[in-house]
Amino acid sequence: MKPLRYEDFPYFKAVRGYDLGTSMKPRFGVCKNKVGCSFAYTGEKIPVPADSKCPECGQPLTVDSSKQGGAKILFVLGLLLLLLLIGGGVALFSLKDQIFHLAFNNPDTKQKSMEGQGNDKAVNASPSDSQDASAASPSSSNSASTADSSPNTEEKVAVAPTETPVPPPPPSPNTEQEKRKPVAEPPSTPGVQTENPTPNQTPPSRDSETAAAGTGGVIQAPATLTKTEVDATREDVLKRINAMPRFTAEEKKRLSEKMETARSMERLLVIRFDTGQTALSRAASDDMMRRFKSKEVQDRVSDPTVVFVVAGYADAAGDPKTNLQISQQRADNVTRALKDKTHLLNVIHSVGMGSTDLLDGKRPDQNRAVEIWAVAP
Repeated sequence: MKPLRYEDFPYFKAVRGYDLGTSMKPRFGVCKNKVGCSFAYTGEKIPVPADSKCPECGQPLTVDSSKQGGAKILFVLGLLLLLLLIGGGVALFSLKDQIFHLAFNNPDTKQKSMEGQGNDKAVNASPSDSQDASAASPSSSNSASTADSSPNTEEKVAVAPTETPVPPPPPSPNTEQEKRKPVAEPPSTPGVQTENPTPNQTPPSRDSETAAAGTGGVIQAPATLTKTEVDATREDVLKRINAMPRFTAEEKKRLSEKMETARSMERLLVIRFDTGQTALSRAASDDMMRRFKSKEVQDRVSDPTVVFVVAGYADAAGDPKTNLQISQQRADNVTRALKDKTHLLNVIHSVGMGSTDLLDGKRPDQNRAVEIWAVAP
């Protein structure tokens, strides 16, 4: 059976805009009823009637607008391409001069242009030179003298730098030797440089003990001393007691007698100080009290007749008088802490020993300390 076509029906001819003589473009649709419609089976596009239904099966037609949409897209793309071409042409036209300049601008042309500029300068300078020459020719001897003076100044300026780097050449070799002798004498200036080690010697003085640092102090258990070492310490303490200005003669005599007639003299604690420190920190003070109240120390100091001697020391660097003051401050601070926190009834004497070496000190920092001695009468 031959399938029917819409051209066979005069109705479709009347519906088509071409037959009606109108300028209106016809709309085409597709029938989706593939079961009972030959148009849907073949997929042929048919003009859409007024009721938008398929003339064969009566089902609604689906309007196909792909052609119109595709035409619009093609039109827009073509318009964009045209605009891009126009813009590129305008850009090339505007940059035409620069492109040609970069393409054909060679270094030779640059050199020629530089030479041309140099020639122009020379030409411009030549009339000025000619004017100067013309002005100098009618001038009197004064102008000549000024012309001579200017080169002299130029020569002086040129000679000045040459004289500074090169020593003046003497006329005779004897004078050269004589002048070289003072040059050889600067090695004697290391004698002056040997004084520079004095700054290296002053750092040991370093006023380290003069500058007051923060509080500190480290409590250490004392080392055991021999009888000779104890006797030597006793003699040092006696010397310091006799040299202390704040003690009266009676106090010095009484304390010296106790030191000389003492049955025993035992070192209880050693408090180390950092450079320049004279005061005890709270932690060091608490540690000292904890050690002082221990059973081992209390057994030795239970006798109320025991006299405590707090000997302060300083390192050997710096001024001896200043070191003596620092050692006295350290001893006074430790004595004050003992009196405030232990409430001892015993007699406590603080003695500044200055830079006296400790009996067990083998390093300079070992001398920055305070010793607590128990003297049993």
